[in-house]
Amino acid sequence: MWQLRAVLRDFFFYHAKSASSCGLYRRREPSEGGKPVANEQKQKIEYMRGMGESYAAIADALGISINTVKSYCRRNGLGSNSDDVCACCAKPLTHTPGHKKKRFCSDKCRMAWWTQHPEAVNRKAVYHFVCPVCGTEFESYGNAHRRYCSRACFALSRKTAR
Repeated sequence: MWQLRAVLRDFFFYHAKSASSCGLYRRREPSEGGKPVANEQKQKIEYMRGMGESYAAIADALGISINTVKSYCRRNGLGSNSDDVCACCAKPLTHTPGHKKKRFCSDKCRMAWWTQHPEAVNRKAVYHFVCPVCGTEFESYGNAHRRYCSRACFALSRKTAR
């Protein structure tokens, strides 16, 4: 058994050396885009981000890639401040690590905001119908089998059917 291990060890050792010598496992040189951020640039990024500047404006001012600015800000907690306040009342939010980020401070704020912003609702199940009683075109959300535009038209259809 030990002889088999020795043969396999020699085999892999030989082929590993030949693979590295032929260039299969050559170390890559770092690209120019991967330059580290200098200390002066770090200070300027922090200052400009604190002043509310965008990633693009900071990148243009410092002459570095926008992705470099984004990654530095993400790693150092300099992201946008809009995620840290309630969307309704602008109170500061406390986020639980490992959980989804909060958007509202309470159910009251959540319901008030969605009531004030109905256009922000992503409604995918909107169906268009024509009422068979009055001929009115209407929309139904979530019910693909609705037939009448109102309870009054439903009652009229029941009375005329008799």
